[in-house]
Amino acid sequence: MRIQTIALIIALAASPAICRNKPVQISVQQKYAELPASAPVVILCPDIEPLSSGESYTLKPQGSGLNLRAQILPGIDADTPAALAFLLPAGLPKESEYYLTTKPDPVFSLFRLEDNGVNRLAVYDRDRLVLEYIYETQQPPEGVPADRARSCYISPILGLDGEQITDDFPDDHHHHRGLFWAWPGFTVGGETHDHYHIDGAWTRFEKWLGNWVGRNCAQIRVQNGWYVADRKVGTEVMVITIWRSDDLAQAIDLEMTWTSLEPVTVQGRPGVGYGGFNLRLADRLDPVMMFPEGPQERSDMKRSPWVDMSARFDNRDQISGISVFVHPDNEGFPPGWTIRPKADYGFIGASWPGLIPFTFEPGQPLTVRHRVWLHRGNIDSGKVREAYELYQAPPIIKGL
Repeated sequence: MRIQTIALIIALAASPAICRNKPVQISVQQKYAELPASAPVVILCPDIEPLSSGESYTLKPQGSGLNLRAQILPGIDADTPAALAFLLPAGLPKESEYYLTTKPDPVFSLFRLEDNGVNRLAVYDRDRLVLEYIYETQQPPEGVPADRARSCYISPILGLDGEQITDDFPDDHHHHRGLFWAWPGFTVGGETHDHYHIDGAWTRFEKWLGNWVGRNCAQIRVQNGWYVADRKVGTEVMVITIWRSDDLAQAIDLEMTWTSLEPVTVQGRPGVGYGGFNLRLADRLDPVMMFPEGPQERSDMKRSPWVDMSARFDNRDQISGISVFVHPDNEGFPPGWTIRPKADYGFIGASWPGLIPFTFEPGQPLTVRHRVWLHRGNIDSGKVREAYELYQAPPIIKGL
């Protein structure tokens, strides 16, 4: 299991001295003279030295410029090294030279986590609620059948100005639940269940693998199980990294690793492809769904590396949006998309494996990665195209 949801991974030699006073050059791959949007960066440091209270690792410019503070992310298990997490700001020059050092740092965290003690873990960026992860069972509201209870999903997701982006238990599709992973076809032992509709197959919370907050990001690590009745048939490890917002946007990285205990075959809904990465949007005004080549009214398995929905959420005057980026290393990239852009029925689905069944074989883990890009304004003012370019071809570190 590797922490690779984030935009850039650089492995350093296994020596603490390498993690201090090492010259580093950051280069933007694209044509831009400077970074058009913020770019998360993670540096793996196998033997990074722990710091005393009040200190942080810092990329210090060789000359004038911004100090870039780091946040330490412990490894998810004994085989994974610790990492330094940075957030490169928009406007950073195309070529920048730094060295890694330590500096006093009175600010330890700009994020906080709040657990309601029942079933929800809330993530705050400063004082703004970004999202809640529902880990234990969420019972349906009054008037919704009891068999619509669900767990292990993200809801709500809120925009940069507090507008609600996602919906849960919508009247037209009670099984829709914020941002979730599930498939209508879920076959185990010759019997097919409906994971997507919560019929015969469920995802259940098992344990936390460590939750961290700091200056640059919050990271939630959780292990869930796939269950058919009371029989566990697979393990799901989810890593959610919520990066600090700026005036333009906020990145949320999602990494899922699935390992089956027996053969499990998943498939999207025939003809339309529902299944895989699923995002139910809240009602909104003036919705515009965009693919890279332009507006899209509806999609049943149209392939694309990303999509964006911009609209007036919460009946507000201002436009805001949410993009879903697919990592180019994902199985089946680029996926087909199931898109429903109506104002009263908004759905974004990165439909993997789509219409062709895929079988998870026991003991063979599969990892997929996505980024959610929350932005102010439309696709242009929200720098969606630029942000995807930085996701799929991140800045390069030279001189290591």
